[in-house]
Amino acid sequence: MEKTPIGPKLPEEELIKILTEKEGVGIERSAYPLREHEYNQAGFEELSWSVWESIETLVRDCEDYLASPMIQESFATHEERRSWRKKMAEKYGAAFIDLSRKNKLRGNTIVNLYMGFNQLIRDLETRNIRSPEADRVRDLVGKLVSSTSKCTTPLI
Repeated sequence: MEKTPIGPKLPEEELIKILTEKEGVGIERSAYPLREHEYNQAGFEELSWSVWESIETLVRDCEDYLASPMIQESFATHEERRSWRKKMAEKYGAAFIDLSRKNKLRGNTIVNLYMGFNQLIRDLETRNIRSPEADRVRDLVGKLVSSTSKCTTPLI
């Protein structure tokens, strides 16, 4: 785990500009807007409060993921990637560490979402919740699994 350097933190937009222009890092910003809103529980009324809270957390995590940038790189090995990340963290501090943790291509982020969706599907099945909304969630998870299994890009 990287240590968070002490010192002033660059604003994220400034860091992205530096990384793309001076370091040659490909960064694709997301067009997905972060939103604050109430979640509609229609079709999921049979879920307990704790399960519904887990769903809200999963939805927020998904929205954060969708709003995050994609940092593209082409290291041949994880060791090269780790060395580069360490160098960038030393050079740009906490701003780089925070940005790299938000990367859409980061394996840990994808795995955590995948595990959250799997738990949600187990909860729906255990409680035998059948509704058009629950079926859309099942379909979405199936598409997510299908699309991520085709990924050939190394994950940062």
